[in-house]
Amino acid sequence: MNRVAFSIFGVEIYWYAIFITLGMICGALSATYVFKKRGYKAFDLMIDCMIAVIPSAIIGARLYYYLFSGEHWTIAQFFDFRSGGLAVYGGIIASAIALLVVAKIKKINIIDIFDGGGLGLLIGQAIGRWGNFVNQEAFGNLVIDPAKQWFPLAVKIPYENYSTVPDALAEVLKYYQTPPQYCYFMATFFYESMLCLLCFIALFIIAKKINIKGVLYSSYFVAYGIIRLIVEGFRTDSLKIGESAFRVSQLLSLVLIFVGIGLLVFYIVRYKKYNGNVPLKKAEDDNSGDTIEEGFTE
Repeated sequence: MNRVAFSIFGVEIYWYAIFITLGMICGALSATYVFKKRGYKAFDLMIDCMIAVIPSAIIGARLYYYLFSGEHWTIAQFFDFRSGGLAVYGGIIASAIALLVVAKIKKINIIDIFDGGGLGLLIGQAIGRWGNFVNQEAFGNLVIDPAKQWFPLAVKIPYENYSTVPDALAEVLKYYQTPPQYCYFMATFFYESMLCLLCFIALFIIAKKINIKGVLYSSYFVAYGIIRLIVEGFRTDSLKIGESAFRVSQLLSLVLIFVGIGLLVFYIVRYKKYNGNVPLKKAEDDNSGDTIEEGFTE
């Protein structure tokens, strides 16, 4: 599959970049739904957040990959983003830090921004994972059974792609004396994409029905933590902790799950304590100025 979608004045535009950009746009638009419901000037706040998030996410994703990949790059290689090597969790962590700065500068409750981000991240990740399909990467274990060698259960990966993944190549060599030109591997990128889409739909319904601050982003922690914990176990290209077999993303997923559950309990208990009328801060100058209260919407 050709990774290049088209060229502009000699500059190649990759399908991966198109899917990531589309995911960001859809994620941002989803976040505006939450911002508007909370009484902010949704589009203005979304633009401010994206200005901070986009460069932070790229740098964070690159740094995370660099720290755990064991590779050694020059400064020029580090900033050569077109060569690949980005990790989702690094982008999420850096984005969260950037949003904290936005909230501080604009004097906005960070939970409102995080809730919008939690909803937006799921649809963004669901779309962005299709970039891995075009790049023929982020696949899982080898599929030997011909009855299971069909998409979306498995995906056909050429030798030049799976041979660069040590775990995948080692698995192939267990079954074939000479590595085939193509092999079928579990389509883990697709599993994650579809699970994120389903969780996005569930979270969107929650966003429509209730307005309890903190529930959306803490639900994202739990949902994506579970998704990644499961899917990561099938992948052959996972980043490991040192020389161990333990996967970094699974460890972080466990942390997300437990933190998310703790936050959900906290927000729900607080909601019940105040009988559904937990007072929120009055919106700042850049929003509607209305006082917003938690609780079920009409």
